[in-house]
Amino acid sequence: MNQESPHIFFRSQPMDCPYLDNHSEYQLFTRINRPLSMEETMHFSNAGFRRSHNIMYRPICPKCSACVSSRIRCNEFKMKPSWRRILNKNRDIEGKLLETNITYEQYELFHLYVSTRHHNGEMSHMSFQEYADMMLQSPINTCLMEYRTNQKELIAACILDKFTDGYSAVYSFYNPFLTERSLGSYIILDLVNYVNQQNLKYLYLGYWVKNSPKMSYKQRFRPLEGYINRQWQVILP
Repeated sequence: MNQESPHIFFRSQPMDCPYLDNHSEYQLFTRINRPLSMEETMHFSNAGFRRSHNIMYRPICPKCSACVSSRIRCNEFKMKPSWRRILNKNRDIEGKLLETNITYEQYELFHLYVSTRHHNGEMSHMSFQEYADMMLQSPINTCLMEYRTNQKELIAACILDKFTDGYSAVYSFYNPFLTERSLGSYIILDLVNYVNQQNLKYLYLGYWVKNSPKMSYKQRFRPLEGYINRQWQVILP
């Protein structure tokens, strides 16, 4: 951000790093209390910030630079046979992009996912209103992609922020017991196709951490770009 930025930034106290053991995390963050223009949104994105509710943040750890903002270059995406198999497994699913149409059905799926996959995390205790605030408090153009079967059963969803050059996957969740569908990968594959259909360029995936098992899945989606030394560059061709 430039020196004329109207936003006031703060540095957090050290926290346990969610990605690397025996590491501490510091964040630079600011609270946004008004809608951001698309130009401001892209300034934040191009400076490596992510959104949580109405907070824009990025890691600024003094002894570590492992967190790298990442995005898929969608128009050059390399479709592997394994990806095609996942798409074929889910031919009965249809994605629909919604505005901030928040339902208790979504929340039940969200709660099932976080309580199963992240039962020790803070998100597993989120109320319906806290779930809704992930979208309602957003200062950015935010929407949600729902995925339903032919029987209209909601089995997956992804909260998305709209950028001028693509979409940012803020948080995806799905039925964790449908393991044979590989829904986490399916969501990314479908969003890559959607970005291409919209004649946009990128699907932003948040932070990639090379040595973190939690983030290792992102390196399978290529070409993957990272924001390093204040510029986007291919890190995994």
